[in-house]
Amino acid sequence: MNTALSARWRAVHDLQKRRSAFPANSLQSRVADHAGVLAVSPRRTATPYLAHNALRDARIIVLRQEQLEQRRFPKPFYGTAENPDGLDVRHEFDRLTDPWVEPTELEVEESDRAWKAHYARIRATLAQKDLRLAEVFDDMRDDVSVDDSAIRLGISRGYVKKMRLTVRAIAMSMRAS
Repeated sequence: MNTALSARWRAVHDLQKRRSAFPANSLQSRVADHAGVLAVSPRRTATPYLAHNALRDARIIVLRQEQLEQRRFPKPFYGTAENPDGLDVRHEFDRLTDPWVEPTELEVEESDRAWKAHYARIRATLAQKDLRLAEVFDDMRDDVSVDDSAIRLGISRGYVKKMRLTVRAIAMSMRAS
């Protein structure tokens, strides 16, 4: 028991030295830090290769976590291969979105008319597929909760959630075209 404990703490000591040899928050530092956590775990057997095995496993875990994080939170469009100049065009806006310029009544009417026409096209497409999809779309517009939609339509919450996903997919595909 004593040799297992000393092997475990020797591995942790080696991993801490390794972690301090690299810049803070670098990949090597994070891997060594996570390997220290793995080495302390009672599920791992204390062998002479504990530090090596913990480093190998920690590297896999840290890289997998980074990949998941990149998928969940993609980098912004600006300064990427699709936009190599790195031009941030978010500051460019038209008169309708400029908070300092009041839009004219004619501009507001045109915008409302275009929005209502687009909404009507989406709703008609949804109603052709299933009338309840159009009703769920109306509920989404009116900020009706999933629970209230389910009660009003007489269907389950899970089915309302599936219908909302379908509505979003159809609306996004119509927006792209």
